[in-house]
Amino acid sequence: SMQRMHHPPISGRMGHGNSGGYDCSNPGNGGFVKDLRVFDFPPPPGFTGHQCLTTDNWGLDTDAFDREKNKWKGKSCTPNAAWASAFYLNSDPNAWMYDINKHNGWGEHPDY
Repeated sequence: SMQRMHHPPISGRMGHGNSGGYDCSNPGNGGFVKDLRVFDFPPPPGFTGHQCLTTDNWGLDTDAFDREKNKWKGKSCTPNAAWASAFYLNSDPNAWMYDINKHNGWGEHPDY
């Protein structure tokens, strides 16, 4: 017969409820340089009232962003992490495609 193995709960191992890890596959986040967070893409000049679809990739895969010049041509759709303060606080800055820290007056992100 198979023996059941006991695994301790993992809830005590994590920090502020974030993923607890770094997504190295994310091309938008350059990590840190001299303790400052670096992003591969600039933040947009503003956001429209529309929420980005997953396929919009934070607006980077829409007509509002020029990938060749790495420049915004206009306002971006609003990424999920910037849609509401609860989403913002629950988001992981390691997964942001560009810097949204302090967006909308929501203050410094606790994991920034």
